[in-house]
Formats: sequence, C-alpha cells, structure tokens
Amino acid sequence: MNNENRGKIRRLFAAGLIILCTFVFAIVAKAATNNTSNKSAAVPGITVPRELEQFIKYQAVDSGMNFIRLKEQIKKDQLPLLYKLLADATYAPYWHNIARMIGYISDDPNSIPVLLTYFQRNDRSMVESISGKIYSIALIGKIGGEKADSILKKAITKEGVEELAKLWINEGKWKNSDKITKDRVITSTQGAAFTGLVFSGKKENWDLVEKLYNEQKEISLKSGKQTDIMSALVDAMVTKALITDDNNDVESYFRIDSQVKFQALKPYLDKYSLRNVSNR
Repeated sequence: MNNENRGKIRRLFAAGLIILCTFVFAIVAKAATNNTSNKSAAVPGITVPRELEQFIKYQAVDSGMNFIRLKEQIKKDQLPLLYKLLADATYAPYWHNIARMIGYISDDPNSIPVLLTYFQRNDRSMVESISGKIYSIALIGKIGGEKADSILKKAITKEGVEELAKLWINEGKWKNSDKITKDRVITSTQGAAFTGLVFSGKKENWDLVEKLYNEQKEISLKSGKQTDIMSALVDAMVTKALITDDNNDVESYFRIDSQVKFQALKPYLDKYSLRNVSNR
C-alpha cells in the first residue's frame, strides 16, 4: 500500500472517530439532561389532586363556593393536605378558599388550631382576601367544641379581637388595605364570631347572640343610630332563625345556593333588621 492510500485511510479513521465521539457525547448529554429533569420532578413537594385543585382555585366571591358539591367530592381524609396548603406560601392567593374548605368538610377539633393560626399569623401583603381570613373565625364555630366556644367568646369583644389579631391588625399591609380600616377589621371579626356562635348549634351560644342582639337593638333605637355591631348581630339572628326553621340543621344554611340566598333570608331580614334606624 502506497503512502497516499495510507494517508486516506488515516484521515477516514480520524473522521470516523470524531463522528463516533460526537455521537457518544450527544447521548451522554441527553441522558444528563433527562436525569436532571427527573431529579427536578422528584424534588419533595405537595401533589394536589385535580378535584381538590378546582375548589382551591375557585374564582368567585368568598361566599360563592358550592357547599353540596364540595362535600360530595372532597372527603375528610384530605384535611391533612389542606392543612399543609394553608401554610404553603405558594398557595397564598387561595388561602381563603382553603380555609373555607376546611370549615365546610371538617368536624375534627384538630382543624381549629389550624384555622386559628391562619387568622392570627401576620401574612402581610400575601393576603388575597382579608374577609376570607376573618371568616375563618366563623368556620371555627361551625367545627364546634369547647375550644371553639372559648375563641368565639373572646372574639366578640373589641379587646379580644385586638389580642387575637395582634400580630397584624395594626400594620394594615394586606392587599386592598385602603378599603378596610382597623376598626372595620375589628367589627368584621366580631361579626364572624357572632356567626360562629350560631354555627355552633348550641343553645347557650344562640341565647348569647340573642341577648347581645336585644341589648344593641335597644341602644340603637334609643340613639336613632345603629351601633357598630348591630348589623352583624342582625345577620347572626337571621342565620339562627333560618336554621331554627329547618329543624336546627346548621348545614341547611350552607346548602342554600348563593344565587337565591337573599330571597331565602329576606323574611328573616324583614323581622330582625332595624329599618328606621340610621346606619350612619
């Protein structure tokens, strides 16, 4: 074999070696990429079932979540997951929905400290719905029990609300903070506590709400001006009356479709509202 042919063979061999190395490198690189992707997907996290996600990311007013459908599709064994999500900053835009879900499906006293922690902690600007945060107090009443009663009876007073919400009530850094003042937070939380006392279904709590209603009604009628908590007490009495007329079934209130709720409550509003007393 002459030198020219040997040179051609060497060049072909070298070219083949380069192609082979390039091919091997590509395979290795692809495997490394796949391996990285697999590792990323396997990073510990929270997997949320689709049926749960649809309620968590429900887009509507706080009170619009369908109670009947939620109870049919989401069971109590999902509560531990909901507890985790209520503490996960990734789900901050949906905390108010998650809290409502817990209150709707739970009758477990272990849910009470979870909801109370949500209400008490300083979430600053992560709060998407301050009314949803406040309503967790009412949901504590729905779950019920002695611990719930203690929290609710504390939250019906201004001083009690300020103590329970001391980590955040003076900061006003929640979203839309220009729309709700500290005083409004206090009266709204008192209102949630009145409602929670009704949701408890206990006669002693119902009697307390009625006593407060009558006291505030007398003050309002004498002054010609509703007290700060009169409207909330009217709402609580309306709810109590509806539940009473439905054989004391607390969940009858939640089963009312939001689109017809006003019509269902109107007869009771007519009975308990103070029409001739100024709200200002």
